[in-house]
Amino acid sequence: MNMETPKTGPEPIKRNYLEKMQYEVANVRTLIDAEFTTTINPWLACVASRLQTLMGNAELAQNDNLITEEQAENIFNKLKVILKRQRELFAQYKDQKDIPEEIKEELVKSLSEVLN
Repeated sequence: MNMETPKTGPEPIKRNYLEKMQYEVANVRTLIDAEFTTTINPWLACVASRLQTLMGNAELAQNDNLITEEQAENIFNKLKVILKRQRELFAQYKDQKDIPEEIKEELVKSLSEVLN
């Protein structure tokens, strides 16, 4: 009698924190849009989710010695600038319904360059 637990799908890909950041950055627009379409969160709140995820992974990557303190500080500084801009836009577009595509692209571009 086989007592193995059946697998429900493929094994999840195990990534270290630097690889997780690289994945986030490479797929930032897709991840924002996916959260936006599957939750009640406004688009700019979905940007905040990506910012939080990147900040956490940068801190953990530094703790695991995957990035240097200087690299982490560079990442944090870039994320703080984006967070400031996100907050300004959140105040400007309170109803979150009419965020111009060029504003979305600005934020996506900034997030996609965080590791550069």
